[in-house]
Amino acid sequence: MTHPIDIFRMEPTGVRWLEASRSLEDAKARVKELAEKSPGEFVVLDQKTGSQVVINSDGLVNASDADSSLLENAPEG
Repeated sequence: MTHPIDIFRMEPTGVRWLEASRSLEDAKARVKELAEKSPGEFVVLDQKTGSQVVINSDGLVNASDADSSLLENAPEG
């Protein structure tokens, strides 16, 4: 079974894939854990819609090509 949500970390050399998640809720929780251990900027990508959300260590969200459902469920800053 493939998981429809991918989590990436933004790095100086580009974007690095970290892991896949079953749901947006799981991805949000995982990004929070990752940011606590290693602050940075993360991208959550919905493979089904192509929507993506960029989340920084403070939980602030920047949407790019995000549909309303993905943006509504993104963590609030």
